[in-house]
Amino acid sequence: MLLFKKKQNIFNELAVAFPKSLEKDVKRVSKTLVATHPNYPISNDGEVFVVDSEEVYVPYRCYFNESSNNNILTKQQKEIYACIFLLHHDGYVREKYTRYLLKGEIKSWMLPFLFKLSGEYVIEIIELLYHNLKLGNTDILKEFSKNNPKQAQRYYGKMTSYWDCYYRDTTLRPCVSREGRHGMKANIKFYVGVHLFKECWGIKQLKRGVKIND
Repeated sequence: MLLFKKKQNIFNELAVAFPKSLEKDVKRVSKTLVATHPNYPISNDGEVFVVDSEEVYVPYRCYFNESSNNNILTKQQKEIYACIFLLHHDGYVREKYTRYLLKGEIKSWMLPFLFKLSGEYVIEIIELLYHNLKLGNTDILKEFSKNNPKQAQRYYGKMTSYWDCYYRDTTLRPCVSREGRHGMKANIKFYVGVHLFKECWGIKQLKRGVKIND
């Protein structure tokens, strides 16, 4: 269930999702955002993450229309804009901005947004994350997981729950293994989400809970 406040200050709500060093850039980005509903642009439920020893609070969903005004932003401001749209309620929009971020350097302040996406139900986004993140420096990802153990447990559980709901009994969209094989009987050990968490974020399932940084 999504919860909303009566009226929200967009900058105040988004500033806490990023390190304080980015405050000026977040403020600039917030001025370009157009809410789908003027009073309720951001859900009031979210998650605390630790980024470089600093706590940030990332909302669950944002409700903004895409704007052409973002072409006046700096590169870093465009990256902030993209992170915000990783929280968009439309999966196609989330996928679009995932592709944008993955083309550039992955920075530590982007990790909460990318990590939340790793618990997605949209398999195209999971595949996109896995096939790109595994090619880069996964040390920064694994360090992030180590600093956020409760979130690691929760989002691994979300990922496996979505597999159970949507992909356990289907062969229409087969799961892929690390080797990229297709068409096998659905088995969670071959699910791309499992490989994303294990190989990129350093998280694997144990009988009880998860293990981080094997």
